[in-house]
Amino acid sequence: MMKKVLSLLLAVILLASLTLTASTAEEEVFDGYVIVRLCNEGELYYGDDIYLYASVKSANMPYTITWQRSTGTGWEDISGQHDEYYVFTATPESVNCEYRVVLTAE
Repeated sequence: MMKKVLSLLLAVILLASLTLTASTAEEEVFDGYVIVRLCNEGELYYGDDIYLYASVKSANMPYTITWQRSTGTGWEDISGQHDEYYVFTATPESVNCEYRVVLTAE
């Protein structure tokens, strides 16, 4: 029987932090904000694909998105994850991570 992970995953989403990185060669300051949301509906179980979406608002210059995760020992880039959507499979390990989006001005 598969275990329900909804409460664990919601805790992960609520703990997620969002980071904006600031400058370009002209020392302009990047301005904008990110809303990260869980796209799945209904109950979630281990083995389900989890869909996170980063919606960038009011960006004043081009940017690159990088998804990161932390298992409690520091933040690491998630290899190849630079799109607005991040999809991963719910496992005991993945739902116990924190996730965040880093925006870097181009």
